[in-house]
Amino acid sequence: MIYIQYIILIGFVMLFQSVFPVIYLQSYRISPDFLLIFLTFYALRNNRFTSVFIGFSIGFLQDFLSNVDLIGAFSFIKTIIGFMVASIRPYLNFFSKKIILSIISVVYIINFTIFYLLRFNNSVFDILLITKIICINFLINILMFILLNKIFFDSEFIKK
Repeated sequence: MIYIQYIILIGFVMLFQSVFPVIYLQSYRISPDFLLIFLTFYALRNNRFTSVFIGFSIGFLQDFLSNVDLIGAFSFIKTIIGFMVASIRPYLNFFSKKIILSIISVVYIINFTIFYLLRFNNSVFDILLITKIICINFLINILMFILLNKIFFDSEFIKK
């Protein structure tokens, strides 16, 4: 029963992500990755194996829905992110809020760095522009994570 609820919730998150406004920076799309944020919340609540599986499933769906030129990139990245975030779950009561947010921030930066390095692998690109895109994506997503954590969970995951 709980899996059906998660599938419906993932469907709503995907729908919301597809209709959310997009920022364009020199013809590059920048928008919150609500599936990444959902995966973060899921991984903070569940064990590592299910988080990796859900990360792969979300990435697989995201590959086919949004990124035709890089099939498999989101599957690879979301699997890694599911593992990394679920690995800090046992330490939620031990680490302070700042350390947990710092770890999640590093994970988000890794996510966007891997994605944009894969996306611009065989092309000439401006490293400063890619750095700006990664930073803007990171800031939007970490702020959205903090906001959603405050609204829906009242800081349940990040307590101190």
